[in-house]
Parts: sequence; C-alpha cells; structure tokens
Amino acid sequence: MTTAVTTFNAANMTVALRKVAQAATATYSFLKMEKTGSWVHGAQQTEVPEDAEFLINPATFDHGYVAWGDGEKFGEIVAPIIDPLPELPPVPAGAKSWDFQLGFHLASADDGAQFIYRATSVGGKRVIAQMAAAVAERIEAGETKLVPLVTLTSESYKHSKYGKIYNPVMDVVCWVSMPAPGETKAVALAKAKVPAKAPAKKIAAKATK
Repeated sequence: MTTAVTTFNAANMTVALRKVAQAATATYSFLKMEKTGSWVHGAQQTEVPEDAEFLINPATFDHGYVAWGDGEKFGEIVAPIIDPLPELPPVPAGAKSWDFQLGFHLASADDGAQFIYRATSVGGKRVIAQMAAAVAERIEAGETKLVPLVTLTSESYKHSKYGKIYNPVMDVVCWVSMPAPGETKAVALAKAKVPAKAPAKKIAAKATK
C-alpha cells in the first residue's frame, strides 16, 4: 500500500475539467468520401465545396475498430493513436466483423465547425497514415508549425474488376502553428490564411489495382 501524497494542482485540474466540458458539448459532423469521389458530411450528406479548407488537429489522430452490418453501425472502439489498440470484445449481434479504422478531427477554416474523418477502406486508412507521417516528419525536423491546412479532393483509377475506383486526396495548402491557450478562433484562423499560398502538396492514397 502506498503512502505517497498527491499534490493537488488547481491550474491543471481547471484545464482538464474545461477540456472535458468542451468535449461533452462539442458538436461533430462526420466526413466521408462517396463512391463518386465527392466529399460529404452529416446526416443530410451535405456536399463539401471544392474550395473548402480544413485544419487537422494533430493531437486527435486515433485508431480502433468499428462493427458494421447492413449499413448500420453496431459498435465502435476508439483510442488515441499514442495508446495501444484496445482488446476486442465479441462481435456485436447483427454486425459482420470488427474492422480496423484510423481517424482524426478537423475544423473548418471558415467558421470553425468541427468534423471527424474515420476510414476503414484501404485508400482512406492510407491517406490518414500518410498525413500522420507528414506531421511526424515535421516534429522530428524541429518544426513548430504542425497543423496542416488542407483541401479535400479525390483521384481515380480503373480497376480490372470493379471499374472506376476513387481514393481520397488531401492537398496541404500550408502548415500553421497550434493555437496558444486561450487564443481566439479568429486569431487562429488568421494564422492559417497566408498572403501567398505555396503550391499544395498532395497527400493521396495511391491506387491499388
């Protein structure tokens, strides 16, 4: 039995509690790419404009599993990417299997609306993994701008059996700094808007035939 005394840090506790409150009240819309190559979000499948820009939060990469059956989600297990994958329980009734997935959170660079992108497809997981690798490379290089500002597009190839297949593409417009504690959304978004944008770097899921 330990007799160690834990020091109460009011400042740290306040920050932690505010994060919990924000997480509980945040409204997220799920992004996905249709089989036609178009990006949509939300229950109404609202199409994402081609010129829409998003900020990817590098602290929100996650991995886990999801169980689908006949278009219905029967279960989902998600953990931060820095944590080990959780052990899988039995497949939920009605689902076909547990499928591995990757994901992250994004925010609209226009109005700050929150989104989640998670994928189980080969192309979707590959583009997420490539984006994670791009962030890791910048961390290893000592860069301080670790938030990618991206646009969402797609590319296609012709499969010998399934015909035209679309894969997701994320074009990196620029990299910006993480918002400072207490920084307003307006300031954070202003950082993302550079006067002269460099040519976008394409982070794409390569075709697999």
